[in-house]
Amino acid sequence: MAKNLPVTHKQRADTSANWLTVNPTLQLGEIGFISDSIPLKMKVGDGVTQWNSLPFISVEDNFFYGLNTVNTLTSLPVSKRLIIASVTSATTLSLAASLPVGSELHIKVYNTGATAITQPLPTTAPYESKKTDGANITSVSIPVNGSIEINILSATNKYIIKTDA
Repeated sequence: MAKNLPVTHKQRADTSANWLTVNPTLQLGEIGFISDSIPLKMKVGDGVTQWNSLPFISVEDNFFYGLNTVNTLTSLPVSKRLIIASVTSATTLSLAASLPVGSELHIKVYNTGATAITQPLPTTAPYESKKTDGANITSVSIPVNGSIEINILSATNKYIIKTDA
């Protein structure tokens, strides 16, 4: 049985002037906010590019908006950032179109079939599949009547897949 632990998740934040002066390289998937900007502005790191060269992500446009409901993990729609998938068997996880850099899909996958599912995750470029602790992973198990969560973050030239399973 999985344990739920209370966690506070904090992103990096600084003033516009400090970001420009220090010009750090954010880690892969790390989010940095400009604290003195309204509307809020943010960038997502790729582990290589310095702050001043990263594109801004519009917080208003890229937080979860809308919901897509699907019954397969093949050709997932990217028009909305939250996906509810009710599946009965494993399929090839793929995207229907490119996901803009800095955007993230949140996928809740429910197993509505009669048997447990071993869902393979893509591991070849441009995909990297990892557990939430950072360990590489090639598949996840979804028990009968159970669910898992998968997040796909678009970074420069790659998609980072993270799962709680």
